[in-house]
Amino acid sequence: MGACYSQENYTTVPPPAYSSPPGEPEQRRNNRSSIDIEELPYHIDDNRYKAVIAIDFGTTFSCCSWGKIETTDMVVKDVEKWPNQVGNYPKIPTAVVYDSHGNLHAWGQTAENLVKFGRMPIGYLYYSKFKLYLDEKVMRSSLPPLPPGKTSVHLIADYLREMHKYVLTKIPNSISRDQIRYCLTIPASWSPDAKRAMREAAILGELVGPLDNTERLLLITEPEAIMIYLKEKQLGIEGCRNVMICDVRGHTVDMSTFAIGRTPNGQQTLHVISLKHSESCGSTFIDMAMENYLRNVKLGPSLCARLHARSVPVMMNSFVDTVKRNFKSETDEYRIPSPVHNDRALLDMLPPTTLIDGIDLILTFEELQQYVFDPVIRDILHLIRDQIRQLPAPVNRHQSSYVCDKLVLVGEFGESEYLLSRVQEEFMRINLICDVETVIHAGLAVVKGILLCSTEVVFVCVSSTHPNVYYS
Repeated sequence: MGACYSQENYTTVPPPAYSSPPGEPEQRRNNRSSIDIEELPYHIDDNRYKAVIAIDFGTTFSCCSWGKIETTDMVVKDVEKWPNQVGNYPKIPTAVVYDSHGNLHAWGQTAENLVKFGRMPIGYLYYSKFKLYLDEKVMRSSLPPLPPGKTSVHLIADYLREMHKYVLTKIPNSISRDQIRYCLTIPASWSPDAKRAMREAAILGELVGPLDNTERLLLITEPEAIMIYLKEKQLGIEGCRNVMICDVRGHTVDMSTFAIGRTPNGQQTLHVISLKHSESCGSTFIDMAMENYLRNVKLGPSLCARLHARSVPVMMNSFVDTVKRNFKSETDEYRIPSPVHNDRALLDMLPPTTLIDGIDLILTFEELQQYVFDPVIRDILHLIRDQIRQLPAPVNRHQSSYVCDKLVLVGEFGESEYLLSRVQEEFMRINLICDVETVIHAGLAVVKGILLCSTEVVFVCVSSTHPNVYYS
């Protein structure tokens, strides 16, 4: 089912950031300058595509799923193993390293490891969070300078190109490149210029070609993709007046609330009530708080100066893999590898309050709660509280006394039991939110929602700028 168009859909927009390739048909060049390229049908009723690759390109981490389109369904596969990554983990750092000549040297975990373990060659440059350059709300002065002769589009394109090469190794050879459709996530707050820049990066990164049909590359907002995933998984949103999404990512937390209704012919609709974007309380800030606590409290600056450069990164890897994911009030203490278990001189330099048990450093629930988790959790709770204030009060309190019917936690930290318990305690006990829950594989909710969106009609989304125009 394609989008239902009216004259209102066709709006004049600035020309794209890239030049039309030589030999491009005149009609397509004209269309690019007269149609908002994102107001195109998500779902295509033909069989030209045999697979869909969905990429959630994030500020600090990215992930990918792909689906093989069968006759009546889609077989979905998550990419759970990335180059130079320890163990299976679906997220890969959004990072690149360039050599002294401006050529791409490393990407993803390989780039991250060069910095983490002090192996960066002289003259090489490391870059991360370059997605923020496309967000017009972010002050450019707060971002590091880009490599000489390169734009943010070049960095994104280089990253997507390498990621794409790796993902293609997972797809059967029986599916050719021209039989693959691509989907990329974008923040709901992005401007048309930012969307065009992302599309340009996908072309420069060789996901699609400059002469391909525009519909081969779908850009979908992250909140819409998540809602589609929740609908498909039947996570209790039937009968809800509104649903709030708290997407706890690496560097950011995105809040969005949708009103749920129906069209005159019975099709379920989504309408965006409120969007809120934060840049200061994602799960990466928990890692930063933990590293600061290790260096300045548990170990101390003097001891850290004597340790091997890899010691603290190894401790942090253990924290992220074991402690951070499983942190909850029912566990009294946690353990990570001690960097000083065999060295008496270094042991004597430990602060007196630091506990060592053999090869492990002991961390209590109370200290992690106070110094690592709660400072970030409080910011997340503040964002949720601010989102609730923007919602209308219940019209009929005899039917419902709740301002929000359901809040769903997603994103890489969305599966945290501790975060879930804090949100439930904060808002359910005073009847502001009726139900709070998370989903399995919460960090992959976006890419799974994109795959569903590309192959079937799940919702009719009501545009916030054109309330009478419906999109599939």
